[in-house]
Amino acid sequence: MPCCGQTRAAMAVATTRSMPGGRGTLPAEPPRREGLAGTPVMLRHARAGTIALRGPRSGKVYLFTDQAAIPVLAEDADLLERTRALERLPAPADPPR
Repeated sequence: MPCCGQTRAAMAVATTRSMPGGRGTLPAEPPRREGLAGTPVMLRHARAGTIALRGPRSGKVYLFTDQAAIPVLAEDADLLERTRALERLPAPADPPR
């Protein structure tokens, strides 16, 4: 009968998988898709007034006005722009180095 330390070690090994070529281990959970949590995109309502839209991927509710742009998660921005009720503001230029 193994002691509790051996059981914990066995569980830790069971939650990782070997990398191809035997170079180490990776966590058992799948990697996050790149670009989902990227730099926020600035969007504003293209017409006069206010509109509330739910982000199709994040589920977050955004309140847009024609007065100011708000940051929108990159994962939601492209799909929200397809409504044609929103417009994307150009990204600010990088400062010179």
